Amino acid sequence: MKRKIGIRSIGIKMLLGILPVVVLALGLLAKISESTSRDLITQQSNSTMQSELKANVNSINDYLNVVETTAMNISQVVGSSYQTTQLDTYGAAISKIIESNDLILGSGIWFEPNTFDAQQKYMGPYWHKVGDKTELTYEYNNASYDYFNQEYYKLAKSGIKKAVITDPYFDPTLNITMASCTAPIYDSNGKFIGAVTVDMQLSDINELIQSIKVGKNGTAMLTSSSGIYLCGTDQEKITKGVNISQDENGSLAAAGTSMLSSEKGKVNYTDGSETYNLYYDKVPDIGWIIMIKMPQSELEEPIVALNAKLMQVSVIAIICCILAVLFQVAVIASGLNKVKRFAGSLAEGDFTIKPLKSRSKDELGQMSSSLNNMFTNNKAVIEQISEQAGGITDASVRLNSVSGDLQQQFSEVKVYMGDVDKAMMSSSAATEELNASMSEVNTSVNVLAGETGKSSKMAGEIMERAREIEKNSRVAYESAADISKQREQDLLMAVEHAKVVDKIGDMARVISNTASQINLLSLNASIEAVRAGEQGRGFAVVAREIGRLAKDTSEIVKEIEGTITEVQKAFGMMMNGSESMLKFLKETVTPDYNNFVDVGQQYGRDAVSIEEISNEIAEMADNISQVMQEVRDAIQNVSESVQTTAGNSSMVLSTIEKAYDVVTDMSKMSQKQERIAEELNTVVSGFKLK
Repeated sequence: MKRKIGIRSIGIKMLLGILPVVVLALGLLAKISESTSRDLITQQSNSTMQSELKANVNSINDYLNVVETTAMNISQVVGSSYQTTQLDTYGAAISKIIESNDLILGSGIWFEPNTFDAQQKYMGPYWHKVGDKTELTYEYNNASYDYFNQEYYKLAKSGIKKAVITDPYFDPTLNITMASCTAPIYDSNGKFIGAVTVDMQLSDINELIQSIKVGKNGTAMLTSSSGIYLCGTDQEKITKGVNISQDENGSLAAAGTSMLSSEKGKVNYTDGSETYNLYYDKVPDIGWIIMIKMPQSELEEPIVALNAKLMQVSVIAIICCILAVLFQVAVIASGLNKVKRFAGSLAEGDFTIKPLKSRSKDELGQMSSSLNNMFTNNKAVIEQISEQAGGITDASVRLNSVSGDLQQQFSEVKVYMGDVDKAMMSSSAATEELNASMSEVNTSVNVLAGETGKSSKMAGEIMERAREIEKNSRVAYESAADISKQREQDLLMAVEHAKVVDKIGDMARVISNTASQINLLSLNASIEAVRAGEQGRGFAVVAREIGRLAKDTSEIVKEIEGTITEVQKAFGMMMNGSESMLKFLKETVTPDYNNFVDVGQQYGRDAVSIEEISNEIAEMADNISQVMQEVRDAIQNVSESVQTTAGNSSMVLSTIEKAYDVVTDMSKMSQKQERIAEELNTVVSGFKLK
């Protein structure tokens, strides 16, 4: 029962020493893994959200560009032809535009007072969809509406040179969200003569926002540049024109205020017990804000799953550690029990037992070897004493006739023998202490050998990682070089393709020259028609139309030439950017990857050096172990010498026997010797030798 308590206490001590370290290490590992995973998930989610926002911002911008381009085209056509073109002609063209584009609800042309018709102050025809058809209305040509004071007209008259889209608004009559695009109308002299409006519905944009789904619960919202809800939220908020910075949810209102003050980014707000991440970006020029709302709990689901798995692994690792410790304790306890039984038999004087069998080289094995040596030596000594006990008894009987003079000499010899015995005991103790010290040194050498083995293994792992780094860096280096060459070839090909723009410019100049000639021919034809009188009147009308066509052609050619110039500038900027990118690839990226290859090679050489040093330390540890073995052998020789010295004491006894023959009066000494011999026989009989 006591043995079990001892084994259990050893196991508990080892568990109390090892388990806290293991638990602490596993806890730190779980914490580091959670922190690293959280950072990676945050970075990935931010990148994904910004990419999603950018794609949808571009889609919305494409929708709006169509409307802006339509408004500018109508304003340019009207500005260059309003003096010679009827409203029906404009109406036919605008009707086709409205009917062919589901995004456009209607369009109007709003002239300055008495500009289109000198007799009318208000001239604002408006074409709009009615079912599948387009109808014209003049309901806004009156003083009660007074379109001159409307926001869209004042905005166009403020001096802008391009189309501008107003903030969206909810039309309760049509039950839809819509916006207006206004563009100024300038005549050929640059004078402001009116405005063009194109009204558009946001159903397609609303469908786009509604279709955005990120993850399980990520949804999108759209607000105006001032923060008014447009789509993606409660219809009641859209209908009432609620501003996000004034939302009834104070946390969302604070996040909206922060969002309105920057171009793009991420803000947080809470709704009930849930925290939401709000990623946002703005549509260029008009400032509309598109947002993606993502619950924080959904982003943390992978982290929670990872923590659960880490907890399971940690529990398994702790259980394995406990089992390993208990197994080692059982192995050590088994060896200790064998030693305990062996020592107990020796303590009872039983020398008939067999020596301990131990193949291990650890401390238990060394202790077993020491006990076996002690067992063999003590057994030999006791056997010798047993064999000599009878002779001592006979000598004691003969000593009865020894004289008393020898008593004094025998006393002196006894004192000398006592001193020798003390010296032998001191030598034996010193030998045991030295043997124990040598065992401790040998243990340290074994630990050193084990650590050098680990160092050699780690050096091999470092060498493998260095080779992998070198291999990956070399592949990246070759990929960067290939990309640089390919981009350079693409750039040269783009330069060749750019020459097409120069050809278009040449063609535009040819068309311009042709228009000038046609204009000259028209003038000549007009002159000839005047000369022809009444018969040339019809020809004169044709000549004027040809002249007007030539003038329009010249103006269009000028616009084409201006566009070609802008294209050439843009292409030049693109060329400069591409050359900068190629220079960055050649001078920075490629050398960096080459440096990574060199670093991988250096890590490999360092790993080889570490392995060589570890091997040298292991060799030194083996040499130290051999030296310790030689020292142990020397200690064994000293122990044998001490035993030999003990054997020499029998020679002293022989000398005493010779003294007995000389001395006649040794009665007392012989009696005492006889008693000692009897006691020795009694002691020896207590040992089991056979």
